[in-house]
Amino acid sequence: MNRIQLNYPISTNRYWRVFGGRVVRSSEAVSYKSHVHREALEAGVVEPLEGPVWVEVSYHPKKPKKSTGKPVRAIDLDNVLKVAIDALNQIAWVDDSQIVRILVLKSEPIAEGGLVVEWGSE
Repeated sequence: MNRIQLNYPISTNRYWRVFGGRVVRSSEAVSYKSHVHREALEAGVVEPLEGPVWVEVSYHPKKPKKSTGKPVRAIDLDNVLKVAIDALNQIAWVDDSQIVRILVLKSEPIAEGGLVVEWGSE
């Protein structure tokens, strides 16, 4: 099993851009993927898994500086998952088409927000 802790993800609305008629990653997405790669290396991930893969993601929304009594605003779980899965392609697994099982949990808010991602071979 592998485990990494990541910064709060960027929104899927800012992840992809159309350039020259092609869909490409934005500069923010390239930066986030670079962060993910560094965190994976520090966690000891040396090569992507091949074959079927399972993934578990714990999402921690950003905790507001002042409590308003209202629910904490957060990125939708499916958008968090899309960004994390894409950023881990060629790092944790070769391609996200290998993923056969995913569990995503929205956890308690923390100061800067973040993700904890665990994965392994099925």
